[in-house]
Amino acid sequence: MAPREIKQMTMWEYMACVSGFNRAQGGGNAHQGAPMSDEEYDALCALGEGWSNGGS
Repeated sequence: MAPREIKQMTMWEYMACVSGFNRAQGGGNAHQGAPMSDEEYDALCALGEGWSNGGS
């Protein structure tokens, strides 16, 4: 996908693509370790909103 297409996606759409790619490559959920903290989650949401709004 072109970077422009990815920036136009919602975070949910992007994560669905990542999940599908990982599944097609024989992998499952790659996350291992402690759950995400509230601060990390807020930062991830802010990044997703920036992508959805055309920011960097």
